[in-house]
Amino acid sequence: MIDKGRCQSSATSTPDESGANPLIDELVGNKELTRINYYSGCMDGNTQPREWIHNLHNDDSGISRTLADGLNAQIFAGDNSMLSVVSIEPHSEGDLHSHPEEQWGVLLEGECIRIQEGEQAHVEEGDFWHTPAEAEHAIETGEKGALVLDIFSPPRPEYRSSGTGY
Repeated sequence: MIDKGRCQSSATSTPDESGANPLIDELVGNKELTRINYYSGCMDGNTQPREWIHNLHNDDSGISRTLADGLNAQIFAGDNSMLSVVSIEPHSEGDLHSHPEEQWGVLLEGECIRIQEGEQAHVEEGDFWHTPAEAEHAIETGEKGALVLDIFSPPRPEYRSSGTGY
């Protein structure tokens, strides 16, 4: 069984002349994905996670950043976009701020109040929003905390290193 980019099968198989591996093809069901997994070492006994696979609940990967009291982020930077997984404790407030990068946000867990350009909206799990460049915005939680995935384009330069603040 292959799970979250980790190889958990002790089965082995050899690719044919074309590079296809019937056992992996059967397990994954996607020949292109299969070849990527095989050639990155998945079915060779390597049980280490891939560098390009991350988990929302793993605090050991990414760049750690404290945005404000009760708001902590794990940041994953690419060349043209950036993800920020933000854990927000109950009864916390983010400072009203803006930045030149476009931002999308997805509420993965909990509930909160999203503030943008003077408007407030109650958001629940599964809701997502768009924040244009330079739009003032903030977030607040009540009794429940929240887990938010923010997506920035282009990447925010100040988020490429650990630190504090927006």
